[in-house]
Amino acid sequence: MNTLKIIAASKSIEIVVRRLLAEHDVTVSQFEVMTAIRSESKPILTIAKELSNAVPGITGLIDRLEKAEFVTRERSKKDRRVVSISLTKSGEAKLKAAEKTMAEFEKRINKLVAATDMDNVVDCLTEIKTELANTEQ
Repeated sequence: MNTLKIIAASKSIEIVVRRLLAEHDVTVSQFEVMTAIRSESKPILTIAKELSNAVPGITGLIDRLEKAEFVTRERSKKDRRVVSISLTKSGEAKLKAAEKTMAEFEKRINKLVAATDMDNVVDCLTEIKTELANTEQ
């Protein structure tokens, strides 16, 4: 059954990615948030939407990233309800190191799978994820 094979492959990849990011003291979810704000400060709601996450979950992640001094919060002067998140210098360095590790892992994967095949796999899985998210709401 293909679905079970996809799940098994996904779990194997996730285990390796979790271990690699743990070497940088970052979880997968924290890495996703840091990647989302790499180039610009963003409001929490925007980050949550981009990552298809609930705001309370993102808030907890940001709390932990802030405690580790990887991000800062800044309240909007125009609308006090809006809180934007940005990377600190320490967060930028942590993200850069983690991204380097992830790039090395992707090179390893790319040696196993042709680039066009990988693009097709990613496109198919993204389409499945989107469709399932739309039907679950």
